[in-house]
Amino acid sequence: MTVRIDSGVADGSTITNQDFMTTSTEGQNATGSPYPVVLAPPYDLSINPTSQKLSTRAGSVISYTETVQNLGYNDDTFTLATSGNQWPTTLWDSSFTTQITETGSMAPGDMTNFGVEVSVPITATSGSTDTVSVKGTSIGDPARTASASIQTNAVTNPVLLVDNDGNSPDVQSYYRAALDANGYQYDV
Repeated sequence: MTVRIDSGVADGSTITNQDFMTTSTEGQNATGSPYPVVLAPPYDLSINPTSQKLSTRAGSVISYTETVQNLGYNDDTFTLATSGNQWPTTLWDSSFTTQITETGSMAPGDMTNFGVEVSVPITATSGSTDTVSVKGTSIGDPARTASASIQTNAVTNPVLLVDNDGNSPDVQSYYRAALDANGYQYDV
């Protein structure tokens, strides 16, 4: 079966197959219910996850993985860039062996992973953060972009006190007392 859509229908429009019925010479029949279909644009993309937040020690490098997907109906390549960050940040292929500035050509619906590495300066203070925006841009239509936000937190103390009891009862004071008594520095 071939379906032709009038060239006047805009990207993002919804068309609905009202119903269908088929027959064959072998006697098999099929019928179906209405099914809405949203028309994809010629060029589009997504980057996921759209937000990540991790912590690592000052002086360390932390790695994140992002996925770009071609949501358009044409093959496309996407440029990748970072902005807004203060700490050194680089983009890598999925194996973290080669720095990249774009994906290869991707067929409609294809997904590919890429890496983001953030180098936390040795001089970063505990609790300091840096946020980088990672932006993908369609080469086929540069107006089509997607982005993700990655926040990295610096940790300088050897212990992170996480008390997830909801303060019922509040036992954090016992943990603090034990760490203090033994001379450990910690973040809360």
